Amino acid sequence: MKTLANPPIIEALAQINYETSSPVEDSQIHGTKTGHANWNAEDVLQLQIGPSGINTNLFGVKLTDPTSKEVLQITKQFFAYSQTAKYTKWDNFRPAIQGHIDSFLTSFAVTNIDRIALRFINKFEVNGTISDLSRFLAIRPTFDSNLNSPPDSIVFQYTMPISQVEGRANVGFAIARAPEDKLSITLDIDVFISSRFKADSAELMNDFDKLREQKNLIFETCLTPELIKLFG
Repeated sequence: MKTLANPPIIEALAQINYETSSPVEDSQIHGTKTGHANWNAEDVLQLQIGPSGINTNLFGVKLTDPTSKEVLQITKQFFAYSQTAKYTKWDNFRPAIQGHIDSFLTSFAVTNIDRIALRFINKFEVNGTISDLSRFLAIRPTFDSNLNSPPDSIVFQYTMPISQVEGRANVGFAIARAPEDKLSITLDIDVFISSRFKADSAELMNDFDKLREQKNLIFETCLTPELIKLFG
């Protein structure tokens, strides 16, 4: 798949679930704020209900760059990095993922990775109505001709195995009328592999490359050439 001139991506996220030889301490979570002093920090709390009532424990931290809108989520179970307004292309996103993962693996003394995931949320606004879905979506619902009118909005999802990488994909669609006689189409593609990975950023990036290839194939399968051409 060629790189689109105007990628419709509103969020791109990479995530790893990890293990360490000893439990992650609150001080390690708080320590991640030091290296991102100019980023907005928000603690992520975990609720625990027990005989003594409801307690809150620190689960992680969410760091947001106020300028680029990059987001780091570092918890006691997973690490995630995402771009929203900054995202332009994979060749820029990839080194940013690797840089942040490399720093994380070192500072948290990660021993194993047991899940990696990529999630890309795409949003299109096109001229048309829900009755025109066949022009834009290769995978779409159909409606009984006895309906008085098509629905105002549609949400549906499917899951599938990805045998090429022994992974899986969750693919979601949200379709709705938009102002000025436009149609809003959101395509949410989440591809992941649950396995054992070495805690090495270079090797992990090779696996992320493979996931991205599968994500692109799903993207092309879901959309019509007419829609892809609008953003190419």
